[in-house]
Amino acid sequence: FVDDEEIRGEYYPESIELIKEVTGASKVVLFDHTIRRHRPGVPETDESKRQPVMQVHVDQTPDSATARVHRHLPAAEAEKLVKKRFQIVNLWRPISHPAIDYPLALCDYRTVDVQKDLVPVTLVYPDREGETYGVKFNPSHTWKYKKEMKQDEVVLIKCYDSAKGVAVLTPHTGFKDPSAPRGAPLRESIELRALVFYE
Repeated sequence: FVDDEEIRGEYYPESIELIKEVTGASKVVLFDHTIRRHRPGVPETDESKRQPVMQVHVDQTPDSATARVHRHLPAAEAEKLVKKRFQIVNLWRPISHPAIDYPLALCDYRTVDVQKDLVPVTLVYPDREGETYGVKFNPSHTWKYKKEMKQDEVVLIKCYDSAKGVAVLTPHTGFKDPSAPRGAPLRESIELRALVFYE
């Protein structure tokens, strides 16, 4: 998990198959990945120094999810695909060693007040704008995490689902686990972002 070309050539194809198998999707398009390495005191000056995110968020809003489909697929195909069910799903896993330091926590969608808890946040890039959700504190939120998650375990994080009557998104964050032993290896993880389509 050092060379981006190797990740795209080796890890992307097996991850596509895994997402299809778990979700029953007919088509999966991976559009990027991020490697995060916890390095206390090291500033995030470039893509290679991404730290765990310690702020509750959701990676996509409905508008930015639809824009992602149009950005990564040919116009005619995108137009057809957004008329059917589609999702954006992140595949997250630890690399190098178990995630003891700053593991990933997930909020139960059933405890989220979608009207009050979610705050759209605009991301401004040189060539475009994106949008995520910040998440306000709500004492009703219920959180879960997999303690000491191993490298052969994965979490699928639903960032958007166009279907009605289902969990539409998952607020998530990295966090300092107070039960982690002193001197635990610093977190290293990879997340892939996927457009997931259904017939």
